Amino acid sequence: MSTLVHRSVLFACLASAACGVFLPVAAGAAEAAAPQPAPAPKAANPWAGSRPNIVYIMSDDHAPHAIGAYGAKFGVEATPRLDRLAAEGMRFDNAVCGNALCGPSRAILITGKFSHANGFSNNDGQAPFNAAQPVLAKYLHAAGYQTALYGKWHLHSNPVGFDDWKVCDGGHYNTGFKTPAGNQPTVGHSSDAIMGFGLDWLAKRDPKKPFLLMLYTTAPHRNWYPAPSEIPLWPGVKFPEPATLFDTYAGRGPGAAEQRMEVGRDLRREGDLHVGGSLASPSAPQGPIAKNPAWAKLWQEAYGAQDEAYIKDPPKGEAKTHWNYQRFMNLYLKCAKGVDRNVGRVLDYLHENGLDDNTLVVYSSDNGFYLGDHGWFDKRWAYEESIRVPLIVRWPGHVPAGSAQKTMVQNADFMPTFLELAGVPLPADIHGVSMLKTLADSKTIELHAGQGAYYHYYEGGGEHNVPQQVAIRTPRHTLAWYYNHKPQAYWELFDREKDPAQLKSVYGDPAYAKEQAELTAQLKGLAEKYGDRTPPWGMETPTARGVVGE
Repeated sequence: MSTLVHRSVLFACLASAACGVFLPVAAGAAEAAAPQPAPAPKAANPWAGSRPNIVYIMSDDHAPHAIGAYGAKFGVEATPRLDRLAAEGMRFDNAVCGNALCGPSRAILITGKFSHANGFSNNDGQAPFNAAQPVLAKYLHAAGYQTALYGKWHLHSNPVGFDDWKVCDGGHYNTGFKTPAGNQPTVGHSSDAIMGFGLDWLAKRDPKKPFLLMLYTTAPHRNWYPAPSEIPLWPGVKFPEPATLFDTYAGRGPGAAEQRMEVGRDLRREGDLHVGGSLASPSAPQGPIAKNPAWAKLWQEAYGAQDEAYIKDPPKGEAKTHWNYQRFMNLYLKCAKGVDRNVGRVLDYLHENGLDDNTLVVYSSDNGFYLGDHGWFDKRWAYEESIRVPLIVRWPGHVPAGSAQKTMVQNADFMPTFLELAGVPLPADIHGVSMLKTLADSKTIELHAGQGAYYHYYEGGGEHNVPQQVAIRTPRHTLAWYYNHKPQAYWELFDREKDPAQLKSVYGDPAYAKEQAELTAQLKGLAEKYGDRTPPWGMETPTARGVVGE
């Protein structure tokens, strides 16, 4: 019997109720045995069961088009360490999330299941994540991995399956972290603290065991407070504006024009752009920066003159949009730079301690982000800027250096990939599929049987007024149904090959009748396949413009 088969039998036992591990329960219900993993398939990749160390780093709202390796052109070097990671590994160009929102994306990652199945579908008014269900760390811990998690959790529950954890829901300065032993305050920027926790744990771990280390930064999420080391950067730099900064939304359904996430209108002067309220204090950042003389001095030197000019003569109309965009990008890219600097700390530690060759390093984000594209900030939509995520994978001697992978993958695929590497049989009810065979070379393959990527945003309305939507993304097309938009539901269909900016929906265009019918059937098929009964299928009777009931 091969070593892999021995391991498969062992881990199947470890994951079973008989071994006392993985006891998922429904809220208020008695504990029940976990779903049994499917029988271990014949290894499709020689790396299956190789059990490398795994370092998974996830930033918050880091758009791929803000990363140099993905072609970012902002005139500044914001991501040199991530660019180096891509040069030493593989860049995925078609990685997408299943729900572009902080908590739901994290729940998809650790369960390998979409939001309706893992029970965590939105951020607002959401019940705590059911931590009793099978999750990544439980499986790897039972398989002999040491496990640790540090950073933004945002699931309203305590992490499970980890030997150690320190988590928060956000915040950039002097963040308080919840730990198994109680609350732990920190001083300084959260990116520095989170990576510091991880490095301390690496130094103390048992070197005889493989490990899973998950590091979740809170940056570059809103409200965009850079770390002290990044505050002075790039004085006088003017960032290039996206071509769609003044989008009119004429070619899409009504929701695109009804949103509340426009750079010129909806960014808060003090809360987001950090412009003070008076000439006496033109640059007065909130909270801990203002209370620390050294930090406040850096901030005043970087922004004081700009803010004084703003307060004397506040810009209006298009001038306000231009001004807001420049400040927004200045803050956002500095926060991203701080994440990048801290990624470098982790990479340096791995190299200096001889861990490079046996450690899979993965960098991603919970979702994408609008950097003025369509005139917006934030995420949520099934449009490319929010659904696409960066995904960079490095494993020296295994993943070809400097490669780019066009295969479409989802964040639901991360968990089964890590499980296959550890030799753990995949759960039968998982939605994701292992990406392991995509890592050997850059040949594009179909991981999801050509069915497309599934996307479902549940929250609806709220501060940004983005409607609920269910969508399918294929290598060329995106079809979205805004099934709960009021007063009328509507559809959008984009041919991203001809319209990469997604400016004009072709839903109802006779030239796309075949694609429209096929994609609609595929979308409904995916909802059925995954057991998502939320969209009210049968109510959709769109007109040629894609509006229901017009």
